[in-house]
Amino acid sequence: MKLLVAAVYGDTITCQLVGGDAPSVGLEYFLEDARYGTTAQNRFFHLLVRMYYDSGCYSDNATSFYELRQHILRRLGKGFEKYLWSDEEGNLHVCEAVEEIPEYIMSSDELKRLKVRAQLYKWSQYSLKERRSTIKTLITEMINTGVSGKEFESILQEFHNG
Repeated sequence: MKLLVAAVYGDTITCQLVGGDAPSVGLEYFLEDARYGTTAQNRFFHLLVRMYYDSGCYSDNATSFYELRQHILRRLGKGFEKYLWSDEEGNLHVCEAVEEIPEYIMSSDELKRLKVRAQLYKWSQYSLKERRSTIKTLITEMINTGVSGKEFESILQEFHNG
């Protein structure tokens, strides 16, 4: 369900239903700001990554759930937030685009390996739309690589219905 808070008067809230089923009278609900990623999206994304990892159908060179998650965030998500690199004197520099790193470093695999580090955007920094897009792309990739089974089919059904 999706609610729009119309007014707040002390401890009374007036809401308008803008999507999904109406809430049930007498039940308590936790509200989350729908502009950003939700806890449900977080659990769902990590469940998908776990299923993908357990299936072994991925082509990434990942030896753990965490590594696969990082590969997915890099390839299918927002990618890198910033890059750190060091010059000949050992001074550290921070930049937001790989194109800002000097060509002499980027043209050498050895120098790239020794002098450049990148920091991924954290899943918590993704917007609702970015999370939705990453999850959709991940599901498509999982289907295309042959992930299957009752649990996965059930999750897909739930995803398409909700």
